[in-house]
Amino acid sequence: MDVISMLVGRSPFVLVMEHGQKVHECVGRLSALFPLHIDGGAREEVSQLARQVSDLESEADQIRNALHEGLSGKVMIAVGRRDLLGIVEQQDSMADRAEEVALNLTFR
Repeated sequence: MDVISMLVGRSPFVLVMEHGQKVHECVGRLSALFPLHIDGGAREEVSQLARQVSDLESEADQIRNALHEGLSGKVMIAVGRRDLLGIVEQQDSMADRAEEVALNLTFR
């Protein structure tokens, strides 16, 4: 591995994009969840979709944690770490809210 590769390291943007895709998938499950809840039936399906949202949120958290671990002080990136982590935290808050909504819909 050459010196420049050692300084720059693995691009964190790949993980940011993976995290964003996982969050998008998590939030997207809500569009199937609301009609089921509004109809008042299919309680098991609501629970199953809520579990899926929760699982996707957990997967997004794992990606976020991997990103945090990969951004050591030794790695040089073209943007500020604070800015990059701010984007990830905003994405993560969307997944967190989707999980909260999905779980709240299981309570009747």
